[in-house]
Amino acid sequence: MEHNNIEVIVDTIIESALDVRSSDIHIDPMLEALVVSFRIDGVIRHYRDFSIDIHEGVMLRIKVLARLPFDEKRLPKDGKFVWRSRDGARSAEVRVSMMPTIYGENAVLRLFDPLISIFSLSDLGFSKPQEVALCKALDAHAGLIMIAGPTGSGKTTTLYSSLKHIRSSHRLVVTIEHPVERRIDDVRQIEVGGYSKLEYASVLRSVLRQDPDVIMIGEIRDNESAELAIESALTGHLVISTIHAMSAEGIRERLLHMGVPSYLLDATLICSMSQRLVSKVCTRCMVNDASMDTYAPWFEYEGISMPSMFFKKGAGCGECNQTGISGRTIVAEIAGHDASLQKEVYHRACSGIIPFSEVLRISYA
Repeated sequence: MEHNNIEVIVDTIIESALDVRSSDIHIDPMLEALVVSFRIDGVIRHYRDFSIDIHEGVMLRIKVLARLPFDEKRLPKDGKFVWRSRDGARSAEVRVSMMPTIYGENAVLRLFDPLISIFSLSDLGFSKPQEVALCKALDAHAGLIMIAGPTGSGKTTTLYSSLKHIRSSHRLVVTIEHPVERRIDDVRQIEVGGYSKLEYASVLRSVLRQDPDVIMIGEIRDNESAELAIESALTGHLVISTIHAMSAEGIRERLLHMGVPSYLLDATLICSMSQRLVSKVCTRCMVNDASMDTYAPWFEYEGISMPSMFFKKGAGCGECNQTGISGRTIVAEIAGHDASLQKEVYHRACSGIIPFSEVLRISYA
């Protein structure tokens, strides 16, 4: 039956992933099974095992959907497609990455559910002073706003929420992205890389002749794109972008390392922010976390006094699929405005919003 229902199996996998708010589907061939896992709230969770006999059929179905070459199995491949349920009630944009492994090709599907709207900045989890500082920077007529953080820290979500804030101010917004992850009305979005063969730097030069007020660059990757972003900010544009740096203060060091003169950074950089995504305790099954003795070494190492209250954790329930975790929130730091990421996440743990394990993860990341 599995052989005759490959299309149904693939549709069921995608629909099940959307039902549990999964961001990614991992389909991996192993010695005796085809293992399917979902990434939910940043954590990989096993979905189910299928017979290894359907491996070739599933990979072929994904290639057909993403218009990838059928006969090439030895090289990495990337593609995308729009998935629609059989009854037409649901759809999702799907980005595909395929890679040869020792047991055959695997596939990772990144899901973009149109039913999940773009969040407003107030919904992301920023503290009130942080939200005010970020909105003040976004309301500026010119300057450079940089958002840092590792892969999977929610930078793209913050970018789109920032565009949602700006869109209401009657300014022409142009984005340069690789790839375009969410379509936004009234925003001119340009995709670079992949099949388009366009690069950030060449597109940015052309965009400057398109009379934009705000330019969003998906990522500052090299000296050329950094210099063009600074030049754009100097010539009266608001430029928003991301960069790989470990802290808000580290953004400046990273740009200096790329060759941007310090006096130009002083003139253009109006907001440097670093962020992480942390798990939230499930409010349905929240209980006191009595493992204070386990955390004592951390407090001794950091040289701070033990809090008198209990931290919170989730006991596990049907709402959170017995994980004790439900959703994620942002913790952030803005250079010159607030405390470090470590202190911010510690404050959230003391408030019972996140488990203490997230304090350890952020502190030693």
